[in-house]
Amino acid sequence: KGKVIIYNDTAEEIFGYGVQEALATLDIRAIYPAGVEREVMRQLRSEAHGGPGKLRSYLVDVLHRDGTRIPINLNAAIVYEGDREVATIGFFHDMRETLHMNKVLEKVQVQLMQSEKMASLGKLAAGVAHQLNNPLGGVTLYTRLVLEDYELPAGARDDLGRVLRDAERCRETVKELLEFTRQTRHL
Repeated sequence: KGKVIIYNDTAEEIFGYGVQEALATLDIRAIYPAGVEREVMRQLRSEAHGGPGKLRSYLVDVLHRDGTRIPINLNAAIVYEGDREVATIGFFHDMRETLHMNKVLEKVQVQLMQSEKMASLGKLAAGVAHQLNNPLGGVTLYTRLVLEDYELPAGARDDLGRVLRDAERCRETVKELLEFTRQTRHL
């Protein structure tokens, strides 16, 4: 019939009805969104959650007095007198804190994965910088030696000057890569 006969302080916190009010006037169907109470009873009578008359760890939303939906984990059982159903008993576990913590955990996991990606990127950048620095050092050194040791036409000197400037520009890029690597190690 939907009459509440057991109701405690925790239920008062979850549903927003005072203990005396709930025991006197609350119809249990009022705590469920439309149609959900029928689904709960259907599940209670099925084999799906521990056998007929049992409902274990069933996730469902209930309604606070103000209409706010509250996710709960419901454990329930049908009370029998002989073969006749005379009552149901339910234990409601408020899942808001658990769901909130799961969201926080997911966010931290995403941040951790991002941090790991940055660390990998930093290692890659360090490797690339090392691989580029050695040949760039050779290009710069030999270009300077050629410019110092040989009499070259003006066009050739200009071309080698351009090679030297471009090599120095590459070295600056490598230097920036190495700086990025140092920053990612401190994340």
